[in-house]
Amino acid sequence: MTTMIELLVRRTRAVLSSLSREEGQALVEYTLVLALVVIGAIAVLKGIGVQTSGMLSKISSDFP
Repeated sequence: MTTMIELLVRRTRAVLSSLSREEGQALVEYTLVLALVVIGAIAVLKGIGVQTSGMLSKISSDFP
């Protein structure tokens, strides 16, 4: 009986350990996705900023 209990305890610890590793893996995946979204947003905003700056320069040069 002692061997069976030890085996059950080891198996339970292994399952709990794998669950905690999967949670950490999900956190890393969400972080990577968030980083890609932020990089995309920065690129879009930078492009919009350049276009806006060009339009404002053109408008200000048209005024006397």
